[in-house]
Amino acid sequence: MAALSHSRDPVTTFTIIAATRLGRATIADASTRRDLANVATEDGTITTMSEIAVRVAREDEVDKARSILGAAYAEYEGSFPKENWAPYLVDILDLEGRAAASELLIAERVGKIVGCVSYFPPGSKASYPSDSFSEPWPTEWAAFRLLAVDPAARGGGVGRRLTEVCIERARQQGAPAVGLHTTEPMKVARAMYERLGFERAPRYDFHPSPQVAVEAYRLDL
Repeated sequence: MAALSHSRDPVTTFTIIAATRLGRATIADASTRRDLANVATEDGTITTMSEIAVRVAREDEVDKARSILGAAYAEYEGSFPKENWAPYLVDILDLEGRAAASELLIAERVGKIVGCVSYFPPGSKASYPSDSFSEPWPTEWAAFRLLAVDPAARGGGVGRRLTEVCIERARQQGAPAVGLHTTEPMKVARAMYERLGFERAPRYDFHPSPQVAVEAYRLDL
């Protein structure tokens, strides 16, 4: 089994906390304001703390992430031919198989894991069930795959926060772009990516079967 990274340096720990002096906090984005709660400290500082913390998973959190992946993607089983769904599900759940090339990021809310995503930094190879599926992302790009939110936590900004962290991580690491793949049945996720500025990159589309189209998106940084 490949070891999963669980470093705690400032780049890989993504608890989103901003502290400002009383009366000087400004949150520009309305959706962000709704997610934030203010906590007063003893010296009068207002700490504005997000409900959602994103960080690299620990070894003992892998199975929980796997269960969220299974629950989140179960709704799409009927959208794929059986011969495609079986290998896709194996790929979805194979966190160990992509551990050497990616980092498993998890989202927590009030100490509970509510989402995850596999992030591939620049220079790594985003793994797919078959190398023949598509043209690989450019080596200098970052990418992420298999973003999942616990069905019970949907609608609370978890998927967006995971995506934003992947974008920021890629930017910090000097990637010129971030790539991802999605499909037509995943309408909610696709709409979110488009709102965040991702644009179609058809060159990297692939078709695991004639009935299944996997669409590529990119965000230039």
